[in-house]
Amino acid sequence: TRERRPVKRRRPREPLVLHLPRPLRLQHQGTPQPDLRRSSRSTLALLLGGVAREHEMTALAVGGTANHAHLLLALKPAMPIAKALQLIKGTSSAWVNDTFPTHRGFAWQEGYGAFSIGVSGVDDTIAYIRNQEQHHQTVTFEQEFVAFLTRHGIAYDDRYVWG
Repeated sequence: TRERRPVKRRRPREPLVLHLPRPLRLQHQGTPQPDLRRSSRSTLALLLGGVAREHEMTALAVGGTANHAHLLLALKPAMPIAKALQLIKGTSSAWVNDTFPTHRGFAWQEGYGAFSIGVSGVDDTIAYIRNQEQHHQTVTFEQEFVAFLTRHGIAYDDRYVWG
């Protein structure tokens, strides 16, 4: 008879929404610089997805506007959220600085928002991320983010939310 080996079950990856507030706020000698153009943001979104893939994360959706980005990622169980963001922010900041001479000194804002969602919320979240440009014609990112925190009972201090 053949010996049966125990089946190693993989823990499912939890979907996680990451909000990077004001990622394209550029400072050059204390003066805000222009945002990246839409075409550059599309390329940046591809890069963010590639960085995630390179580090064994699954990018289910990446998008945003001129002043923030959203990522819907599935992280492997051993990947801390802070490490995932360090990898994504560090690689993308270096790329923007190397690729766009007019944006030397680009850096993501220090903070971020990370929220887990259930599998049943994945499709709606992907649609939300893909429609950022239209969505933020009626409500600003700042208004929406604060409303989200308030709606879910998350305490915050403006001094730390917006850096």
